[in-house]
Amino acid sequence: MRQPLSKTRHILLFAAIVVLAGTPAQGFEFGPHQLTVDFTPLAQWNLNQEDTGTNAEADIIGSFRLREGDTGGLGDTRFGFWVLGNMTLGDTLPTAEFAQRAGLLWDTNDGDAPVPSWILAIAAIQQDVHLGFGDVTLEAGKLYPGSQLAASSYYGDDRDTFFSQMLGSDVAGRWYDTIGLGVSMTVRAGPWYGGFVVTDATAEDDILDFESLENGDFMKAVELGVTVPILGRATRLSVVPYHVDTTAALSAESGLVLSFQHDLTATRVDLPADIVLFGRYTFRDGGNPRNDEADELAKPVDHGGFLGVAFNRPFGYDAQQVGIALMQGSPSKTLKSEGFGAQQGIELFWKIAPLPYSALTFDFQAVTSRDDGVQYIPGLRLKLKI
Repeated sequence: MRQPLSKTRHILLFAAIVVLAGTPAQGFEFGPHQLTVDFTPLAQWNLNQEDTGTNAEADIIGSFRLREGDTGGLGDTRFGFWVLGNMTLGDTLPTAEFAQRAGLLWDTNDGDAPVPSWILAIAAIQQDVHLGFGDVTLEAGKLYPGSQLAASSYYGDDRDTFFSQMLGSDVAGRWYDTIGLGVSMTVRAGPWYGGFVVTDATAEDDILDFESLENGDFMKAVELGVTVPILGRATRLSVVPYHVDTTAALSAESGLVLSFQHDLTATRVDLPADIVLFGRYTFRDGGNPRNDEADELAKPVDHGGFLGVAFNRPFGYDAQQVGIALMQGSPSKTLKSEGFGAQQGIELFWKIAPLPYSALTFDFQAVTSRDDGVQYIPGLRLKLKI
């Protein structure tokens, strides 16, 4: 578990942000720059165990243009960052303990924080390049692969859509949250898109870990995707093979991530489809603990994923969204030896966002547990945006 940043590191981190950001002239969108501050508390209850878990996440996300590009050749040069703070609220269970007491393979949300903890999740220089065949974006710095590969607006962020860690992260593959110094490239050319990400696989420092680069252990992933019409509707297909080198704690891991997104209904060109079908599944081999102390670092699921559908503007209201997903995961070798079997679940959320700076989400999960029972977990989340 990450430890809280020292007082000195807090000061240095936020001083750097202020220097790079400057002072907005008008609001938080000023000229070519953007700065967003989110605060997202949530609460969940296990109706079987009568347990309660509450936590909150604070996000400071910025993108600042360092150099204005042109329409041909070199485009804009930007500096992007994401500072993330997690905290448990009140005298309730941390998310990991909440899920463990229920006998679940994965957490019910991705905001575990038994103590307040702040990290710098992203800090990278981004360079756009306009070529004859398409657009390229190059990045160098501290990168978060989960925000770049197999990405979707319908999953991958437990503070906006689904709560469950199965959809908010990837409980089967380390490609998602291997956050560290690295480089990446993203390419878009007509219906095709793709690129690669290489990051430090042993980074531990909450800010920038340069020392761990000497280990020579990296996470390497490549994505190839295409958007094609199927049954007259836009369909996005993506495949991501990845490899994580052997580290002191875990064996080498190779995996394959398959994802898709399909618009089921016609819609206005300036709005998302009314009904969207989506899914992702991860297969992997390796990533096993090399010692007893590494058990908590290994992914709990050997292979797993989800299939879901989202309803945008349900009941004719623009400021609402409903989503439902089926989840499935098979346990890792370690957890299988502890009596865990394959688990299945369903999650349903209903988000209401009447104002541009707030959203209220009702959530319900029903997931099979280690003891073959079904855990029923309702939840409530409030997202505030500045």
